[in-house]
Amino acid sequence: MKKIFALTLMFLCLSISTTFAYENPYPNYWNDDKNFPIVWANQGVYCYLDKTSIKIILDDYPFYIISVKVLVVSYTYTDEEGNSGFHEEPKIIYGDEQEFFYDYEERDMRIRNRENQWVYIRPDFALENKRSRNVNIGEAIFYLASPKMSGYYRHMLLKKQRFYGDYLTRDFSAEYNNKALYYQIYSDRFYKLLDGESEDGDDS
Repeated sequence: MKKIFALTLMFLCLSISTTFAYENPYPNYWNDDKNFPIVWANQGVYCYLDKTSIKIILDDYPFYIISVKVLVVSYTYTDEEGNSGFHEEPKIIYGDEQEFFYDYEERDMRIRNRENQWVYIRPDFALENKRSRNVNIGEAIFYLASPKMSGYYRHMLLKKQRFYGDYLTRDFSAEYNNKALYYQIYSDRFYKLLDGESEDGDDS
């Protein structure tokens, strides 16, 4: 009975962490512009990507490098006395350009850090809200850029492709029960939002 309760609680927590960024009272699109979909949120800070800024730098299947500009916005504040509240107008914290490397055959995603090194992004980071921003951005721009890729994609698939989205990651906490649980990382709603088909308050 305790094991059943623990597993139920675990999946509930995972569900909350993976869907939080897409089920919130704030706009799904920055300034209602569907070229700026939300890809991450944590404690009142939200990250939008600029779909018009996506560039394919390396296009050599199975290897790709893609860049994008992102906008980080704060809807909340905490003053010097520790009081919290909402800004009358959202405050732009910063804008940044990021580069991602992909090995499609190995399902290997990496981000270029400030030291110009490629850092591996684990797929299960998408299940941890605080660490999910980079993997969410990387997943989003691969999906949006894939129809423009040459070679394998251009001639064989001719449609948007998911990177980690169809990847089932292993839950090692279930090993004690001699069972390996798997769960899908991104829901269809994540991609629906990227395509501009999701309205604020739409939880379908």
